[in-house]
This record gives sequence, structure tokens and C-alpha cells, in this order.
Amino acid sequence: MKTRFLVGVLAMGWCLTPSGSIAGTRPGYFEPRTICALATVPQPAERTELVDERTGAQLRLTARANGAVQVRMTWPDFDFRKVMQPNGDFTLLLAGSHDVLTLIRTGDRLRVTRNGKTAVLKHTQVDEAGLEHVQQVLAGSRAMRMFRALHGRLSEDTLASVPGIIVDVTDVQVGVLQGDGGVLERRRAKTRGRIARAGLGGRNQCYDDWESDVMTAWVELEDCVNDTKWVPGGPEVCAFVWAVQVEGAWFKYLSCCSFPLKIE
Repeated sequence: MKTRFLVGVLAMGWCLTPSGSIAGTRPGYFEPRTICALATVPQPAERTELVDERTGAQLRLTARANGAVQVRMTWPDFDFRKVMQPNGDFTLLLAGSHDVLTLIRTGDRLRVTRNGKTAVLKHTQVDEAGLEHVQQVLAGSRAMRMFRALHGRLSEDTLASVPGIIVDVTDVQVGVLQGDGGVLERRRAKTRGRIARAGLGGRNQCYDDWESDVMTAWVELEDCVNDTKWVPGGPEVCAFVWAVQVEGAWFKYLSCCSFPLKIE
């Protein structure tokens, strides 16, 4: 009941933060204004293939015969591929400048591999040692730098598209794995431009469910950070779990809308 009330208040544009709920968190991690600024959820632009107007990057959403879906983004000398299963498992490949990085989520475990080195993180609990090993594998990755630099240049229209949402959420995932505490604060700043478009194009049950699911994920993120704010690696785990929840909501939205996807 409490969560449902909070979601309803947020959806109307208000900000409700429990007293002291995330006060004293480490700098750059989920200040109350961050949660409030993201309280309006954009309705995804229903395009499955597009070319970003700023960078020329090509994005495409396709289906797999086994029920999975793939988001692919290509740019000169760079390839982003993310295959997502209905149960939330995913495989992410970032390749560029002769560097290949893969992230594979299976259940509660994330396996990160690069240059023959592998680290495993159990992301449903605070795993400081696992996070440190992941950061060691990610250190110096040219493919990672290319992805995050490209993401930072993508237009708002691209990031608000159905495939663009996954690219955007993935930036949060890899950012927190790198220890980038400001990734959601920068996301907050970019989100301001999207708030005005939220709900345009006609509301429907698919969008209402998407909005509710994303709002619930934010409320749970706040609670999670409050519980783990003094634990090394705690906020990172909270943010990663939030990203997994949003991807699950995205998959549900995709299924609800019954997009006619090409099968690869």
C-alpha cells in the first residue's frame, strides 16, 4: 500500500521523500532531488529502427526465434549488442578499437570478460570483492570508453525510443560497475528535457503499466540505498538491480504493445 501511494503521488508530478531516507549518502549517489526529477516517465517512441541525428549511430530492435530480443547499435568501428531473455537474463557485447567486452547476466550472477580475464559479481547482495574484480577487468577498456562517449552524444529523441531506452539503461549498469557515482545525477539532468513529452501520443494500458513499474523501481531504489548507504558497494548494487528492473518493465511493455519485430 505504501509503495502504491508513493507511485501515485510521483506520477502526478509531486516528490515525496521520507524524512532522512537517503540523507548522508556518499556524494554523487541518489540525492533526493535525483529521485524527484525522474518522477515523470516518458512514453517510449515506438520506433524499432532509427539513425541518431547527432552521431549517425544506427539502432535496431529485433526478435530472436527463442523469444529473446536484441538491441543493436552500430557506429564506425564500434558495435553494441544486447540480447535479453524474458526472464531478465542478458548478454551484452561491446566491441571497438580492437577491444571486446562481454557481460552475461544469469540469474543473480553477472560475468564480465575482457582480454581473457573474467570476474563474477553476485548482484543481489553486496559483493564488494566481486565488484572490485569487475572493475579490474573493466579498467582500460577502449570499447567501454567508446560506448560511454557515444551514449553521451546521443540525442534525446534516440534515448527515448524503444531501443534507445535499453542503451540508456545499459549506461547506468556499466557506469555503476565502473564506480561512476555521478551516472544517475547526469541522467537526472538529461531527463529534464524528456519530462515535457511524457504521456504524449495518447495514454494506454501498456504505457500506464510501464510508468507504474518504473516508478516502483525508483521507490525501491531509494529504499535500497537507504539500507546500504554506508556499505561499500551497496549503492552500486542498488543501481544495478534498478536497471535490471527497468529492463524487465521494458520487456513487459514491448510484449504488451506487440511490436512487429523482424526475426534474426
